[in-house]
Amino acid sequence: MPTITTDALILSILIDSNEWRDVATTDVASAYLNAYVDDLVLMKFAGKLVNMHCKLNLEQEKFVVTKNIVKVMYIHVIKAIHRCVKAAFLWYKMLSIMLKNMGYV
Repeated sequence: MPTITTDALILSILIDSNEWRDVATTDVASAYLNAYVDDLVLMKFAGKLVNMHCKLNLEQEKFVVTKNIVKVMYIHVIKAIHRCVKAAFLWYKMLSIMLKNMGYV
């Protein structure tokens, strides 16, 4: 997965500025949520987060357990989540396949 280093980014910005290049950037909203996780990933909720989650979906209360007086819930993650180590790779993989299918090389 290609990832730019901070030094390379700053150098590119300096060159672009010095050569008066036109530069455009974009952001894909909720990009990681478009990529599905390809293995088993569990996420642990504890304390107030469990209560907040159960308020959104009452059916989830049956999965709550209590450990040392703290409510705990484990969630099976099916889509990539920001800051998960593998999320960036999954997004890159999905985007690459989509672009190749559109004819990009």
